[in-house]
Amino acid sequence: MILDDADEIDVWVRLQRGDLRIVWESDGRAYEPDFIAIEKSGTHWVIEPKADRELDSVAVRGKELAAKRWANHVSAQAGTDWRYLLVGETDVTEARGSWAALKKLGR
Repeated sequence: MILDDADEIDVWVRLQRGDLRIVWESDGRAYEPDFIAIEKSGTHWVIEPKADRELDSVAVRGKELAAKRWANHVSAQAGTDWRYLLVGETDVTEARGSWAALKKLGR
């Protein structure tokens, strides 16, 4: 609902399996994030909500690093600002429906 209600968001999509694969392990295992949102300002966001208990797991941290590397690479190659946002369930609750607040609370 945050993405639907945010005036700053132009468009967003819930990704399906295979839409965006980010390799995060040397053995080729890939991570598939949940959402992409594009702000009216042109900033593109890869967004991954997680349960609070999962946020500090080795796997989630590894995927976060890979997604941030991916966003930096794509930004440099495409000339479009891509960013990654990892949020926990508490972040979503504390944002109280505000996209701006969610961005500040996330990682």
